[in-house]
Amino acid sequence: MIRKILSVVGGLFAGGIVVKLVEALAHAVFPISAGLDMNTPEGISTYIKNSPSTVLLFVVAGWTIGSFIAGLAATMIARELRGVYALICGCIFFLLMLMVLFLIPHPVWVWIVSLALIVPAAWIGFLLARIIRR
Repeated sequence: MIRKILSVVGGLFAGGIVVKLVEALAHAVFPISAGLDMNTPEGISTYIKNSPSTVLLFVVAGWTIGSFIAGLAATMIARELRGVYALICGCIFFLLMLMVLFLIPHPVWVWIVSLALIVPAAWIGFLLARIIRR
């Protein structure tokens, strides 16, 4: 039972690291303007409004790849070839992304694409883990 819980926690942790790394890459490619406070929703909103759409592609990619890694890691840690742990991670990532989208204004296409990809990405992570474990 502990292993199953830890598989979800570990998957979420691994996925979260991936999201952070991809978003850090986005900030390296598209630097933040001097004087912009990224610790407030208003500062992040201003950054999003003034940045090219490519920055938002990094956000969508980060959350999608993070969800994939979370599903993969959760399945590998659980040592069971059941998709439930990956789906739990995918659903939690979905809810977290939904929270981000409500807190920080994003274009409609980001809502549609990111929410459509997050849970399937976790499931694909499960499918890859199943292939690896066989």
